[in-house]
Amino acid sequence: MRKKILVTRYVSGIITEIRNLCVMESGLQSQVTIQPALWLLGQSTDYRIWQHQNAVDVIETLLREHDLPAAGFRLHQLPPVAEYSVQYGETDYDYMIRRLSADGLFWW
Repeated sequence: MRKKILVTRYVSGIITEIRNLCVMESGLQSQVTIQPALWLLGQSTDYRIWQHQNAVDVIETLLREHDLPAAGFRLHQLPPVAEYSVQYGETDYDYMIRRLSADGLFWW
């Protein structure tokens, strides 16, 4: 008979769904959906004008508004300051990605 090995795994993120699948002799089998913290930025849309800010300033503001930790940037130089930029009915996440893309920046 094979010996059962229990392994502890740690995950981080935001639980967005828990589904009970079935009851078994050994207990309840559930399915848990975990999203990355940036998922929060995709849950709200806004209409606002950003004035005299670069993409880094905007991202830091968006993360702070969602109580997320500050991002670590590795840039050779700061992106240019935009006179103004409009977030028009976009999610905070979509706007962040658009601002990054406009300055040729990416993230992972």
